[in-house]
Amino acid sequence: MQAKCQTLMAFYRSFDTSTWRQARSVYHPQAVFIDPIHRIEGLESIESYFRQMSENLISCQFEFTHSMEQGDEAFLRWVMRYRHPRLRGGAEIAMPGISRLRFSGDKVIEHEDCYDMGAMVYEHVPLIGRVVRWLRTRLADDAPESAVAPVQPS
Repeated sequence: MQAKCQTLMAFYRSFDTSTWRQARSVYHPQAVFIDPIHRIEGLESIESYFRQMSENLISCQFEFTHSMEQGDEAFLRWVMRYRHPRLRGGAEIAMPGISRLRFSGDKVIEHEDCYDMGAMVYEHVPLIGRVVRWLRTRLADDAPESAVAPVQPS
């Protein structure tokens, strides 16, 4: 694995209230961070987002399972294990995802995270969670026989 991905993975392995301070060592000043609910432009805005996110979590770690780097692009497959006081009573939730990265030199200039927002939040909110799980099961039941079974939340 090349140095670019190693640096980013070290940054995310244990994501806590001090991690955001190290974003400058990983992200380009004009970096863009995209996930299913945000598009954040610029290093200072990314730092602010990371700071707020880390302050709301009990714990958060990323386990990286696969990586591919070619030229100025990379893809990482990961599992985020996190605990939030308002989700599942603070119990750990494991959520798989993939990141697409583009580098400028040795810094990330574009970071796009892809994950199931339902698995991250909605399935763990009492009323909404039941509806999301029911809907996921219903859609799987209506799928052709060859379709894959629905993903079970952790």
